[in-house]
Amino acid sequence: MDVRRQLAYADKARLLLRETLEANPEAFERRFETTGPYHTIRELVAHLVGAEQRWTIGRLYGEPRPPRYEDAAAQTLAGLFTDWEDIRARTRAFASRADADTLARVIRFEMPPGGQTVSLTLEEVLFNICNHQSWHLGQISMALQQMGTDPPNFDYVLLRPAP
Repeated sequence: MDVRRQLAYADKARLLLRETLEANPEAFERRFETTGPYHTIRELVAHLVGAEQRWTIGRLYGEPRPPRYEDAAAQTLAGLFTDWEDIRARTRAFASRADADTLARVIRFEMPPGGQTVSLTLEEVLFNICNHQSWHLGQISMALQQMGTDPPNFDYVLLRPAP
């Protein structure tokens, strides 16, 4: 599947998430039970911004890895989504300019830093950015359900871009 279509889907899902959280502001900072490290939707969204920033700047562009966004993340819904749009614009810009040779280029890195050495194509890095967002949207959906809010349907079939 074309990574540009995946990013277009991810953008629609991100917009739907923002609209849902704006309509349910009490859910943004409400704690929920989880075995994971993020216990509020705000923390999960901050992690999504930070992870995409690290993948885009450090992996796609090959620039020095930025400091952890999560440690100085915006505290408001508007601030987080503004920051996310700023980094997503760089992700989209890379994808829109990347030709087949660029997408096929392999990078090697440790995941996490100091851990296992991994090799991915830049196309796989873009896929991972979208897949990582979907993973955490599932967690956010479950958290919203635990709070009594019906989450939106983030299914690709419903949000896919027009052919």
